[in-house]
Amino acid sequence: MFSLDGKAAVVIGGGAGLGLAIARSYLEAGARVVIGDLRSDGADIAREIGAHFVHVDVADESSVAQAMGRVEESIGKIDILVNNVGVWPTARIDAIDEATARKILEVNFLGVTWGIKHGSRIMNDGGSIINTTALVTYRPLEGLGVYSAAKAAILSLTRTAAIELGHRDITVNSVSPTSITGTEGNQEMGQDEINLISNLTPLQRLAEVDDFIGIFNLLAADAGGFINAVDIPIDGGL
Repeated sequence: MFSLDGKAAVVIGGGAGLGLAIARSYLEAGARVVIGDLRSDGADIAREIGAHFVHVDVADESSVAQAMGRVEESIGKIDILVNNVGVWPTARIDAIDEATARKILEVNFLGVTWGIKHGSRIMNDGGSIINTTALVTYRPLEGLGVYSAAKAAILSLTRTAAIELGHRDITVNSVSPTSITGTEGNQEMGQDEINLISNLTPLQRLAEVDDFIGIFNLLAADAGGFINAVDIPIDGGL
């Protein structure tokens, strides 16, 4: 992996699954890491891996602003920000209620917006922002219409942020993962669904969290400093 020695990173949504794997990998690469999460056990999880912790509700802008302030107080200016947040209640477009739609948009889209807004304010010039989207932005699935739209909106937000922060040499990219085994979001996947996704994937299997570490590490490192304003699907060829 590429070295992150001397860098400071914030992983929003780093308390479990992919986010936790990213946080671990950044620590192993030499970075100081803060996990931002809503989990009640987040501080314990961060302590176990040698990271710092801030409690944050990404749907609340004031919470994000306060969390970034605490990050700066604890580790100083940051070099890496990963916005890895998401909720995905299943609801057809012709049946979704307002509360569910608002929650999906506030967490999945506005949560990234507030992360970029307030995270960039405590970021050193030459830093990297990485937003996690989802493969459903390319392959829509029934019942995930609003979720897919919110994640797709992040692609446009990413490109615009890259333009607006380019004068500071800050790169902004996104990663679109396929379904990942062993994460909280996929615990309810049935065997039929697992078989379908595996059969449609040229590599004939589902992804594991370790399949994503390389790209998140590259985008955070100096070696990836000219990769900018792009979305990178990690899907085994699906």
